Amino acid sequence: MAQIGETIVMRMNKFRLPHLFRASMRMIMIAALCAAVPAVWMNHALADQAVDSTVLANEINKSLRAAENNMFSGKNEEADQQLNAIALQIEQLKAADPANTKLKSLETKYGQIRKNLDRKLGVSTPKASTAAPGLPPKPSAAAMPQPASAPVADPNALPRAVQGDMTNANAKLDEAESKWAEDSTGGRTVRGSTDPDEVKLDAVEQPFNSANYYYENILKKCQSASSPCDPGNPEIAALKMRIDAMQANIDGLHANIDKTAAASAAAAAETEAQAQAAEADCEAWNQRMQAYTEGDKALYRCVSADAGDMPRCKGFYDESVALKAELANTPWAAEPCGALGSTMSELNRYMDNFKSAYDSFTAEQAAAQANMGQIVFSTQPISTGNPSNLTSQFMAGDYIYGLIQTVKPWSEIYSGKSSADVMVNVRLDGEKIHAQFVKLKSPDLMASQHLVFEIAPDPANMTAYADPNREYGSSTATLRQGPNELTEHLSKLAPGQHTMEFDIVYFGVTWSAGSFTISGDDFGAYAKLHQQIAAGVSAAVTLPAAAMTNQSMADEMRSLLQNAGWEGIHRINIVDKDWWTDRVSGGNSAVQSRHIAAAALARDGEGYYYKVCTFHQDKLLTGGFGDLYLSHQGDRVPIPEENIDK
Repeated sequence: MAQIGETIVMRMNKFRLPHLFRASMRMIMIAALCAAVPAVWMNHALADQAVDSTVLANEINKSLRAAENNMFSGKNEEADQQLNAIALQIEQLKAADPANTKLKSLETKYGQIRKNLDRKLGVSTPKASTAAPGLPPKPSAAAMPQPASAPVADPNALPRAVQGDMTNANAKLDEAESKWAEDSTGGRTVRGSTDPDEVKLDAVEQPFNSANYYYENILKKCQSASSPCDPGNPEIAALKMRIDAMQANIDGLHANIDKTAAASAAAAAETEAQAQAAEADCEAWNQRMQAYTEGDKALYRCVSADAGDMPRCKGFYDESVALKAELANTPWAAEPCGALGSTMSELNRYMDNFKSAYDSFTAEQAAAQANMGQIVFSTQPISTGNPSNLTSQFMAGDYIYGLIQTVKPWSEIYSGKSSADVMVNVRLDGEKIHAQFVKLKSPDLMASQHLVFEIAPDPANMTAYADPNREYGSSTATLRQGPNELTEHLSKLAPGQHTMEFDIVYFGVTWSAGSFTISGDDFGAYAKLHQQIAAGVSAAVTLPAAAMTNQSMADEMRSLLQNAGWEGIHRINIVDKDWWTDRVSGGNSAVQSRHIAAAALARDGEGYYYKVCTFHQDKLLTGGFGDLYLSHQGDRVPIPEENIDK
């Protein structure tokens, strides 16, 4: 009874009754309690007299809308709590104003929302009664219990406010246990997982969480003054045991899922580590192979390599072949990874191209070897019939003689020609110097398979410039090729060891080759030798022979030279066979002029000399050519007086 009285006071406070009236009600309540009048009847009586039914009806309607909105928003537990409170308010309104025009519609709306919410919560809704759910019907005056005949309360009976949560909690646990018993194989979670543990957990957790919610609600209500109960109540304890059992099941599922996830993560990490290691290995192979597609060892550069570079390129090729054989023992051979595929495609193409080029090179080398003669050297004049005392090592100051030997006569090498301009290529310490030309003019020389080629001979034994049928070229007007030029190069060498190489190449075929080394601290002896040879060369100088005879042109040239300041002109030889045509831009472009060269011999205060001069005639608009004029004068070449008429 004390509890009911306390509830009445709380409700009076809730509806803000006037202070004096509340005090009067407390007095009446105390008197009623002393007279053992039933608390429920007192509550209804007080409510009929004190509550503003219009305000309360409006509050109930507003609360119903809020509960309905929460239900539609999926906030089922919050809606359930609101409906429990609304049930009390409806009973309060019914007690205060049974004839209220809004009461019936509020009860109907409450019943509809409660039915829909219980369906969502999986709770069976009891059949509708005239009283709002959650409260017992208001007793009539005739049925009011009398103190003497009041039944003894069941100590284990739960308050009505708790019974609804107990029913809902057990219903949700029934659902969770039913889901637990189902076979989850072949199912799928909302996140798409097909793991049976995750599927079962997904199905069980929702109803279990709802059951747990209702259990927590029961504990809260047991602590409230309006619905006190013992948490150790047999029904509550049984509910707790079921919850704990299901929690253990769920914890086991979580443990299994975590274990599976950890194993999956470890496997993924291992797979990732293997993938990274494979990627690193693939890139390492790609870089090894790129050594032969890029940089100094790139085989595409070797396709057009010269004969000197071919052996080195063949080494690169052999390395790539060995590396490909090593790659064949890896997984990347069948399925190249990353950039390795394109690198191998390039490398295979470069290797094929180089092999073709190298095969051609070796074939040419074989043919060249069959045609290859040699150039031999000695410190003494070499006999063409029986070369002896040969060497390839000299000391500074040694006389050096050479003999060019071929496997075929010069007439076959220079097929179809009555004379041959033999070009001897020279390299000193790997650097090319001016090629040395020797013109073979006689049939005997053309029929031979050798050529005496002196480098630094004793002037007393030199034959280089004595044979008119073996004519050396000139690098400058005063520097003859052969010993005259070569001794000048030797005289400029620094102390140490040096290498001099010679070869004769004609139309891509090397017909003869040879080299020697020379060592010493002082190469000055060759400067003196050069002066001696140069003096001998000068003594043999004659005016270049005439290639054209045209006395009137020669006289015109003489006049032009005299006008240019020449004195003592002795002879003029026209050394070109015919005019050379000068075009505006080469090819078949318009003719701009023509020119011809002549060697003019004269005498000045220093003696006799000659110069090779060039004379031009410009093209006229009329189609002919203009007057002859002097356009160039060559170097001064001294000539002995005894040779001026030779």
